[in-house]
Amino acid sequence: IYDGDLEQAEGVPETALALKRRIGAADGVVLVTPEYNAGIPPLLKNAIDWVSRITEEGDAPGSVWKERPTLLGAASPGALGGIRALLQLRQTMEVGLGAFVAPSWIMLPGAGGAFAEDGTLKPGRSADLMEAALAQFLRLVEAVPGLRTPR
Repeated sequence: IYDGDLEQAEGVPETALALKRRIGAADGVVLVTPEYNAGIPPLLKNAIDWVSRITEEGDAPGSVWKERPTLLGAASPGALGGIRALLQLRQTMEVGLGAFVAPSWIMLPGAGGAFAEDGTLKPGRSADLMEAALAQFLRLVEAVPGLRTPR
């Protein structure tokens, strides 16, 4: 669990450093979360917090997320499809860390019954919206290199 005192005493966990490097090497990031009590799970927030703290080669804290194309998705057993978790995650990623968050989200209401026996998403509105969100995200990933602030 992220703790500033722990970071100072023991340094950054290797797993957090590895995650930061994988994100840094990616053209874009897709973050998908369940919704727990109208928010994101604490372990997802913890991973985001650790990655945002790591600095290497003179980069600023959180810079791995800055202007990185990011698609958000959520699943929920209820009818809202994780929208409350998405709102919280969007605020963290866009306002807090400066990611380029795609305008469309992936939302999967009734997640427990959304998949076929073979594990694929059942055809229908959710699948169509997911496909559209992914297509939009790919266009964002292609456009962002020309939009990023030179470092």
